[in-house]
Amino acid sequence: MVAEPRFDTETLGYPVDAGKGLATPSLGATAVPVSIAALPSNRNALSVGFDFACGKRRFVGIGGPSGWGKSELLAHVAQAVSQIRERPVKVRDASEWALSQSAAASDGVLILDDLQDAVRSPRMRHLLRIRLEQRLRRNLPTMVAKTGDFAEAQRLRVMASNRWHLVQILAPTPSERQRIAHQIAGEEGLKLHPSIESLIATHLNGNGRSIRGAMLRLKILRSDWQQDADFAEACGRLGPFLIGEDGWDPRDVVQEAVNYVFLAWPETPPVGRRATIAYALHKVLRLAEEDVAGFLRIKTGQVYRHCRNVNDRLDQGETAAFLSIVRDHVYWSLADSAKWLE
Repeated sequence: MVAEPRFDTETLGYPVDAGKGLATPSLGATAVPVSIAALPSNRNALSVGFDFACGKRRFVGIGGPSGWGKSELLAHVAQAVSQIRERPVKVRDASEWALSQSAAASDGVLILDDLQDAVRSPRMRHLLRIRLEQRLRRNLPTMVAKTGDFAEAQRLRVMASNRWHLVQILAPTPSERQRIAHQIAGEEGLKLHPSIESLIATHLNGNGRSIRGAMLRLKILRSDWQQDADFAEACGRLGPFLIGEDGWDPRDVVQEAVNYVFLAWPETPPVGRRATIAYALHKVLRLAEEDVAGFLRIKTGQVYRHCRNVNDRLDQGETAAFLSIVRDHVYWSLADSAKWLE
């Protein structure tokens, strides 16, 4: 008797068939690397997806916001079904399938992505509804994914049957985003300080694809970002990913940190305020001179002169002590504003 394929739902391991002598999830093995973190926000969708792969559910719909794992889940399920059935099963575009000349029943197992694009056109909706109804009548396993929920698809009777089991992937919470950032960093071979993962989870604009893009940006520079001082540089390097939607800007944090040190310094500071801000932005955050100039509303040449003047005075004890305090306060202000989840 052939054993039923089993799945490691905690780590999203691929199915293994004990009847074919493959390693089982209980031994901590998986067939291929995984790229989906099992989270409270997506656990129902993962469970239903693997029920579909095992044949326990015939008609499944996965909805949710863009960029948070729907397509990845479909790809995992397709590979799992391919392994179980020993024949390739691919994820297909819903619009392409609706317009296809092949019979609706030609695919034994059908997995469709981007249903939201197909339901926008009246003609496409009509074709999609007819072809999906044919699969329902023949009880052929079908899984679809759609950005958002399925209310529109049900209202337009594209997926009106109560045989569909519909679940949602929710947008992850900040703590879940940090787990996602940690997992993607591992996949990309990056070693990140926890404060950088927290920064990405708290302030990065966009979705899971944006997180991977930020990781690749860091990876281009180097793979090891584990030192405390690396956090400030990461804030600068990831500036295009961070500045925007929630109003948080690491340059504002640096400016406020420098202003605080100036107010607290018992005597006249040895370096001018604007020169200190320019130095902190360019040398601590590693922002390009053009970005510093744009923020301070000065010319690029002035940024260069400010930083050169500060560098020329670093051998003076008071200046070195002052800038050391500025650096420390910048680091801690950035970490605090990123809500570092220790």
